[in-house]
Amino acid sequence: MTDKPFDIGDFIEVGTYKGNVVDITFRSTRIKATDNSVITIPNSMITSTYVVNWNKLKSRRLEFVLNLSMETTSDKIMDVVEKLKLILKNNPNVLPETVQVSLDAISSYSSDIKIFLYINKANYIEFLTVKEKIYCDILKLVEMENIDLAYPTQTVYVKNTEETQVKEAKETQE
Repeated sequence: MTDKPFDIGDFIEVGTYKGNVVDITFRSTRIKATDNSVITIPNSMITSTYVVNWNKLKSRRLEFVLNLSMETTSDKIMDVVEKLKLILKNNPNVLPETVQVSLDAISSYSSDIKIFLYINKANYIEFLTVKEKIYCDILKLVEMENIDLAYPTQTVYVKNTEETQVKEAKETQE
């Protein structure tokens, strides 16, 4: 605890517990969880496990995969990759040197574009607002380029047995 990994008011994560620090004593630390419960954590536990202090962040990472329909041509995919890089690098809340956009995989139902970047907002609410704006900008680009997003699908084949064929034949004769 002499390292002072957090102060009162910081949002921390200790093991499975997350919340704002409301009190620090010689024996324990109290945090107010997101459900407004107050959790008392012995300082011995804090010194023996990891502590994440979310208030010490300068930026937050955003990473996701955009699944494009298999009907999207390779030329269109490369064009979209370049346009995505441009959109993201020009966003004032994105650290432009961290932007990575590339065709990452081809699955059975989609061409997968991996997008990775850092947002210069450490506050979680501000991060969510910027993330929402980025997602909307990406969806606008997808719409403008007339590209369909992919989703997992399955095809079910129904076997037509001999008994079913006989029954169908009788029904058509009647």
